[in-house]
Amino acid sequence: SMEYSLNVDFYSIRSHDGQPQVLLKVEKGAVQLCRGVNWTRPKEYMAQVITFIVKNQFDIAHDMACTGIIRQDGQYYEVFDLPKGFVVNGDMDLSYAGLEHLPNMDSVIIRGNYNANGNPLKTLDGIPKEIYKNLYLQGGGIRPDIVRTLPPYCRVHGKIFTGKKR
Repeated sequence: SMEYSLNVDFYSIRSHDGQPQVLLKVEKGAVQLCRGVNWTRPKEYMAQVITFIVKNQFDIAHDMACTGIIRQDGQYYEVFDLPKGFVVNGDMDLSYAGLEHLPNMDSVIIRGNYNANGNPLKTLDGIPKEIYKNLYLQGGGIRPDIVRTLPPYCRVHGKIFTGKKR
C-alpha cells in the first residue's frame, strides 16, 4: 500500500473588496508558486507577499522570478533591490517574469547560473557584474541585437546561450 502526504497549502492575498490578487502555494515549508492576476508577478502586492513569507519563515523554492525574493543566510532579499556588492550563493532565475528591463545587479556576483530566458528584454543594462556559470538569454522576444553585446562590466565564466530556445 502507498501512503500519500501532500502537505501543500494555498494562501491568497485579497484586495479590500475581497478579490483574490495573489496566489501562494507552500509545500513542505517552501513557497513553490507566487502568482498575481493573469498569472503575472504581483508587483503591487510584493510588500504584503514579503511580509507574509517572512512572518511565516517560509523558504523560497521555485518560481523565485515571480516572488522576486531570495532567501540566503536566513535573510530575505528582494531581487529588484539587492544590496550593492551582494553575492548570490547559487542560481538566479528570472525566467519568464515578463521583464523588459533587468533588475540592477551591476555590482552583484552570481555564484551559479543567471537565467533570463523568456523575457521581452529591451536592454541588458543591470545584468550582474559576474556570473560564475552560464548565462541564459533565450526566447520570449529578447531583441537579438541586444544579446550580441554584453555591457563591458559583465564577466561570464561559463557559456552564453542566446537565440531561439530548442
